[in-house]
Amino acid sequence: MSNITTKIREAYKSYYFDIILSAIIILIVTGLTIYQSFSQQQMIVLYILDNNKRAVNYPHTIVLGTNSTITFYIGIDNRLWYDTSVTLKVRLDSSIVKHPLYVYERKYFLKKDESTLEFFKINFNDTVLTSEKVWIRNIYINGKQFFANLNIEKGGILYITVELWQDNKFSGQWVELKIKIAAWVS
Repeated sequence: MSNITTKIREAYKSYYFDIILSAIIILIVTGLTIYQSFSQQQMIVLYILDNNKRAVNYPHTIVLGTNSTITFYIGIDNRLWYDTSVTLKVRLDSSIVKHPLYVYERKYFLKKDESTLEFFKINFNDTVLTSEKVWIRNIYINGKQFFANLNIEKGGILYITVELWQDNKFSGQWVELKIKIAAWVS
């Protein structure tokens, strides 16, 4: 009888041990899941809007000498749990350019849950036109002149990339406009 009683007690001990171990594992997995969902909600959001502050009608074509100006908005939302400093950098590229050309930079300090919306007006009036290429000497961003020295092939694409930097490091977030140089008037 004592042998049977001992076996029953061992079975109960093993049963309780399994329940306690299972409960601990469930609590750890639940805690990690909750922690990851909260930590994933911390981010800085970068977005682009058209000149009507909508995500619909982005500029896509310029005709130099006719409509050499594009306008859009860049928005930044701080969804971190703390205040932060970020930098927006505007970069120009084309299929001819081997290295990206940074032409504009602006720093922002955003408090927790703060947003900002920046208007961009980029003008490409300072250009030289040849039979094969367009040479953009200077661009004007919000009225301020920036040296560009950028060549684009006839009918080519100009890439305008706005990058988000934090702590002097590229955050991995960017928005890009692909602007076709369709035709031009001398």
